[in-house]
Formats: sequence, C-alpha cells, structure tokens
Amino acid sequence: MKIQIPLIASYLMKCAMIAMGVYSIQVHDWLWTFASFSGFILSMAPNIIEKRFDIRIPLLLDLAITLVIFFHVGGGVLKMYWTIPFYDKIGHFFASALIAFIALTAVYLLDEYWSGLHMDLRGMIFVAIVFTMAVGVAWEIGEFGIDQFFGTHEQRDLYDTMTDLIVDTIAGVVVAVSGGYSIKSGRFRKRIEGIDESAGEVVGRG
Repeated sequence: MKIQIPLIASYLMKCAMIAMGVYSIQVHDWLWTFASFSGFILSMAPNIIEKRFDIRIPLLLDLAITLVIFFHVGGGVLKMYWTIPFYDKIGHFFASALIAFIALTAVYLLDEYWSGLHMDLRGMIFVAIVFTMAVGVAWEIGEFGIDQFFGTHEQRDLYDTMTDLIVDTIAGVVVAVSGGYSIKSGRFRKRIEGIDESAGEVVGRG
C-alpha cells in the first residue's frame, strides 16, 4: 500500500491540535482551549464535505487547510504570535491565500455547472478578492470581540490591524489574479480535477 505523506501529515496536525486543546485545559487557557478544539473540527471540514456531498477534496487541499489552522492554533497555544517576528503576518498571508483559492474555485465551479450563475473571468477574480477581504474584516472584528470579552490583546493597535488587512488583501489579489490567468490558460481545471469532476456529478444528480 502506497504511503500518502500529505494524509499522514494532515492527521498528525489534527492530533496535535487535540493535544494543544488538552494542554490549554491544564493551564486554564480557555480561549485557546476553544480555539484548539474548534480548529480541529474545522480541519475536518474536507472529510465532512466528501462524505456529505460526495465531492472529492484533493489531499493537498486538505493538507493546506489543516496546516493553516494548525499554524494559527500553534501560534496561540505556544505563544509564537508574540515571540516570533512577523508570525502573525505570515499566518494572515497564507490563510488569506487559501481563502482566495477556495473562493475562486467555488465561483469557477458554480459558473461551470450551475445555470443560475454566469460570470466572466474578471468577475470571478473580483469576487475572490472581495470575499477574501471580507473574511479578513470579519476576523479582525472577531479579535476585537474576543479582546472585549476575555480581556486579551489579540489586537495590539490600529497599525497591527491595518497591516493585517493589507496583507489579507495582497494575498487575495495575488492568488485571484494568478488563478485567473490559470483559468484562462486551462491549467486551473487540471489543478482542481478531482473537485471539478465530482462537483459536476453532484450538480448533475441535482
């Protein structure tokens, strides 16, 4: 049987999030207890989608989703957000890049297989960028709410918040524009081949 390294790595990080949740309970850090177990549940989303909607999620996409969540949870539990320079910005960039890719993929597949949506390439790119920016804003609002409720300092100052949003936007633009060129050249369909085929089957059954 062939060893699937991305699958093993994904499950190891999922297990590590559970371990960090248990550790957070032991040190009475309830914020990161919640974040650890929520992150684990969210990282299982690709598996849930595959079983619920019969849509095949590529192992590398599952790995990317788990890695981004693990990066955030580990940064909080192990205090790397506060001890490693630019850790926060790196996390924002890769999380936003992933969100932009997922948004672009979703719009592309809806345009391909759902008769209720017809969008040109520029529209797809625009939607992916705006959606990424919107998620970034929602994240900052969430951090503000957490600070008010738990008395933490997730948002250090206005400069930190604005640079986070700028990094989110840059990542969204880079991925959406490069993805747009990939769609135009035909390479994008090959990159999402598993999702593309199964999404078409699901829409066809509907």
